Amino acid sequence: MKALFKWAGGAIVVLLLLGVAASLILPMVINPNDYKGKISELVHDETGMTLVINGDIGWSVFPWVGLSINDLTLDDPQKQPLGTLKHVAVKVKLMPLLQKQLDISILELDGLNLNMVVDKNGQANWQPAIKPSTTAQAPATPASAPPEEGNESTPFLADLHVAGVAITDISVNYQDIPAKQKVSITDAQLKTGAISFGKPFTLTSSFMLDNQNPAVKAKISLDGMITPNPAKASYTIDDLKLSVTPAVKGDAKTLTVDGNIAIQGQKLNGKLTLGPTDIASFMQQLNMPLPALAGGDKVLRKVSIGTDFKADSNSLTLTDMFAVLDNNELKGSFAVTDLKKQAITFNIKGNDFIVDPYMPVAEQISSADTKSTEAEQPSAGGASKPQTTADPVIIPVDVIKKLNVHGKAQLASLTVKDFRFDKPNLEIKAADGYAQLSSLKAGFYNGDISAAATVDVRGRLEKNPQVSAKADIKAISLPALAKQVTDLEKVTGDANASLKILSHGLTQAQLTKGLNGNVDFNITDGSLLGTNFNEMVCGVIAKVRKQESTKTDWPDETTFRTLKGSVNIVDGIARNNDLTAALAQLNLKGDGNVDLVNQSLDYHLGLTITGETTNDEDSACRINEKYADITWPVRCKGKLGSGNLCGIDDQRLGQTLGKIAEKEIKGKLQKKLEEKLGGSLKGLFN
Repeated sequence: MKALFKWAGGAIVVLLLLGVAASLILPMVINPNDYKGKISELVHDETGMTLVINGDIGWSVFPWVGLSINDLTLDDPQKQPLGTLKHVAVKVKLMPLLQKQLDISILELDGLNLNMVVDKNGQANWQPAIKPSTTAQAPATPASAPPEEGNESTPFLADLHVAGVAITDISVNYQDIPAKQKVSITDAQLKTGAISFGKPFTLTSSFMLDNQNPAVKAKISLDGMITPNPAKASYTIDDLKLSVTPAVKGDAKTLTVDGNIAIQGQKLNGKLTLGPTDIASFMQQLNMPLPALAGGDKVLRKVSIGTDFKADSNSLTLTDMFAVLDNNELKGSFAVTDLKKQAITFNIKGNDFIVDPYMPVAEQISSADTKSTEAEQPSAGGASKPQTTADPVIIPVDVIKKLNVHGKAQLASLTVKDFRFDKPNLEIKAADGYAQLSSLKAGFYNGDISAAATVDVRGRLEKNPQVSAKADIKAISLPALAKQVTDLEKVTGDANASLKILSHGLTQAQLTKGLNGNVDFNITDGSLLGTNFNEMVCGVIAKVRKQESTKTDWPDETTFRTLKGSVNIVDGIARNNDLTAALAQLNLKGDGNVDLVNQSLDYHLGLTITGETTNDEDSACRINEKYADITWPVRCKGKLGSGNLCGIDDQRLGQTLGKIAEKEIKGKLQKKLEEKLGGSLKGLFN
């Protein structure tokens, strides 16, 4: 046994001596520079490319198998410059290779310059020339199935040791002529610490990106701590930091993403955070300005986002997600449950969120386009005028067609189109061009609202979308709501209503013109501002009696206990035939139309005295209770929102005066009858 060990030890010594001898003798005997021509010839035969080695080739055998090459140029098969390289060097330890271990000294790559071009025929210059086939091709070998998840079979390499990687001064110019795309990467650098399986190593990298269309120029850097474990198909990146800084003069805004990532087979998970960033300025400096938003240059000045995430080949899930948009804060979860179908779900909670500043400025369409679109719609029954001015498109058809969403949201408040909803709880669904606000429950201007709405752009409705809505509201304060709906400025009180409406169109004017539906309403303890019906009736009574009214301090409003009715809307014309109201000393009934297209109304009101007198202080207005059933006609006509819309209806006043005259005659006859009969009846007027 001792002899065996002695023999083995001697063999090892001999091998070492041979290795040392080879490392000393072979480089002197064989000069790789003598084979430059052969190398170039071989490259040309195999690829059609032209390789020229201008510098020296260095090599070693033992204990490191090493190779270094300097100053290369490479032309593509069309004899056009493809790339140049200043220096590349690598050394691999020989003995560990026998145990499937790869031990590499620092891998050096410096001064690589590539010019990659896809020509007008779609041919890439980095692809080798196709050689004519001289032998029959062997049957294709079926690709081996990918390893199952969690497979921990031993990889080709049992272990890896790399002293480090140093890649410097790299430039890549890429041009795709058919796609009109041109991208340049310059001053690329990448350095690592020592690399071994199962152990973390540092990575720092950076490069300048210059894109032609759109014109974007920025410095991008990526740093992190990487731990590779190929045996378990596992890779982690800790202390990740990705930075993008636009290449501009002055104060450049940097976008920075921090986090960590873990890869296990086809699964990915981790955490990412975007620090507070002036996104508006960043995108502007990047020459990729955001679409014009309603909030102008005051929005997206402070944006931060963070989330935990999980992903596989067909899904993405974000949890513990937060987003800060200026003063708005959101938290919740978001998931793409099916990447192929772009199916999205979300559940969001947040503070007071104002949507309006983040809405894109409405697209403008010409009057000719608007008329053309109107021509495709059913004719309206109302007497609306054809549109002659530009009208903003408010139904984003292309966006709705792509939606595949089911989400819920709860906020402290939500403001949309200047309408504020308190503690809204909403649910939306959208798929295949059919979008639903399936549920909205919220406080609304001191009351409550429960609503649902749909937008349908499927099939033939793509050019003429259908919009529907239904809602029930309770105890809404009209004075509070009137701050957003100026048409309600003339009415106070608490409103209760239910509505069902349907319309078609792309623009606000088209939707108004195509509006159809029903509304039932009931307003309590309110008033009609700007008009005093008691004063109006008193003036007529005084005129009939040929007296002057002495009261001058009439309030500029008419109070009522209740006001209710129903509205039928047909093609933008709202019709009401059953308006009733209980005023302080009058009963009111009304009927008429409101033209929502032209924002005008023509409405008739009938006022009937309910008390014994209309005013105890003004004798000119006193009227016998027997004539309290006289209906005094009032007409409201004109543009919505303008003053002095209501006044005595002169056309119907004659009928009212005729009834009074008739009663006057009957009263005189009765008086004569009383005198003859000796009776006593009350006179016409006190």
